Amino acid sequence: MSADQILQAAIVMRLFEFTYEKLAFHISDSRCLRRFCRIGIADKGFKKYALNANIKSLSNATWEMISHDLIGYAENENIEKGRKVCIDCTVVGSNVHKPCDSMQCSAVFGS
Repeated sequence: MSADQILQAAIVMRLFEFTYEKLAFHISDSRCLRRFCRIGIADKGFKKYALNANIKSLSNATWEMISHDLIGYAENENIEKGRKVCIDCTVVGSNVHKPCDSMQCSAVFGS
């Protein structure tokens, strides 16, 4: 895989929240994703193991440089100034019982 292909595949993976297996399938299956990842029509797609090894090789410093480049581009094009970040932290209630040992659990759950 070329550096371009690794980066494009990593972007697709993050954008669609794919696993490596789903990423390999969708890149092989979709003409649009094949073109975005610069894979020719006659070329085979990448296996999940190759995608895993190559995407994991991207360092934090690389991701930081990409982020700085994107923010710089957004500033130059007057899209975004990059001064604020909005993060959504949604809390969802659930039914979680207190921890118990096997004697207590059998009484609680009727086992």
